[in-house]
Amino acid sequence: MRFRGGRVQRLFIILSVILLWNILRVTTKRKHREDVDTRDTLGRKLSTNNRSQERRALVRKEYLKVKGEAEISREHGNEISQRKTYKIQNQLRNYTLDFDTDKVGRIGDPRNSIMKPRNMKKYLFPILLGNQGPNNQLQSFKMSAVIAAYRGRSLVLTPFYNHFTFDTYNQRHCNESIDIDKIKHLLPVATMEEYVQECNNRIDVFFSGINVTNDMTSSHYNRIFTYVQDMTEVFSKLTGIQIPKLSNGTIIQLPDHIPNGYNPLRKVASMPGLFQSDSRCIGVIYPYGLLGRFYYHDFTPVLSKYVLRPAKIQYLAQDVIKSYFQNKRFLGMHWRYNKEWKRQWCFGEHGRDMVACQAINSTVSVTVVRTIQNIMTQFALNGVFLATPLKPGDPFIVDLQNNISNMVTSSTVIDNGLPGIDYVMNDNYRISMLEQEICKHSTIFLGSSRSSWTEIVNEERLHKDNLLIPDVFSKFNKQ
Repeated sequence: MRFRGGRVQRLFIILSVILLWNILRVTTKRKHREDVDTRDTLGRKLSTNNRSQERRALVRKEYLKVKGEAEISREHGNEISQRKTYKIQNQLRNYTLDFDTDKVGRIGDPRNSIMKPRNMKKYLFPILLGNQGPNNQLQSFKMSAVIAAYRGRSLVLTPFYNHFTFDTYNQRHCNESIDIDKIKHLLPVATMEEYVQECNNRIDVFFSGINVTNDMTSSHYNRIFTYVQDMTEVFSKLTGIQIPKLSNGTIIQLPDHIPNGYNPLRKVASMPGLFQSDSRCIGVIYPYGLLGRFYYHDFTPVLSKYVLRPAKIQYLAQDVIKSYFQNKRFLGMHWRYNKEWKRQWCFGEHGRDMVACQAINSTVSVTVVRTIQNIMTQFALNGVFLATPLKPGDPFIVDLQNNISNMVTSSTVIDNGLPGIDYVMNDNYRISMLEQEICKHSTIFLGSSRSSWTEIVNEERLHKDNLLIPDVFSKFNKQ
């Protein structure tokens, strides 16, 4: 019995050793496979990162090349064919949207640090009254939005105002000018009511756009200063916001080292003293003047996504396009040249453009008609939407309508009673926005030089498929 018991015990020990050896072998193989998989995965990740970095470098190199070509096209635009210019602009636009190491196209990303305000109780309040017409006011508003985003401030949804040729002091609530729900995705915003409560109904100090150049004469500065001071007093009466007297203690001027000319607004990030203050409640007086010192065009792709017209205007524009053009290809055209434009640009001491004035004054309707017809033929367009401050019975407009098939104006749409058109009736401010929204979605846009109305539409189209009057007369005026 003892022998048998020892025999069984030895057999049990042998089987246990074999079982443990198999378990150890399986565990070792499994760990080896995991190590191999880990190395392979890590290798793939490193390889992907390397490829990503290599692609990024290649894209950056190509981006700089295209950007350089675009700069050349701006300087010698008349010497480069229109198609070549379009190609360069589209390439640059694509790279700007998809890639840039300097925050272009990323300002609207909520994960971006520049969009996270360090203190939600700091505000930037642009005063738009006295800043020319609604389109210059919109440009000033966009400029202020980028400054607010970079400096960690909430942008106050300030009122807009009618064009200075109409009732200048007629306030337009911000939600009548832009899509409030959309801009909230771009940066922190504050209503007027919130600002009044948080800032005790007053503005502490101002960033100033009065010094439009750093070498302006004292008489020029004083003239603008007096105008801005008058406008801020009117603004205070209209809104009830308490505004301090403009003086060296309440105005923060641009630093002297900021050069004249158009400087990229992204320089704000690298200039600590620019547009900065410890005050919680900052205003911007005469932001229109800043448009002569900085440009926000680096941010146009993202601004065009988030600074939109009210939803009612957007829907109404789509209804017009569907009803009159059946969603087919059409030309959007802006003819700005009325008497008011000519007084501003062709006479007096205001910055004049005599080349454009001479071209416009010497242009007859037959030239315009022939140019439009040739554009429609070349680009296979089915109709024209014309936006203009000229009255419906103006001989020039009548001549265009008699000679161009399917030419539509806002008056046409209003007279025919399109559903929902009551929203813009007898309101030039809203009619102008509707016309811009329609031109924004046109296949080809023919705009007017020296017009902020046209500039806004070009920005929203990302400068894609745009033509300009009077340049087109020399290119498309062929029998």
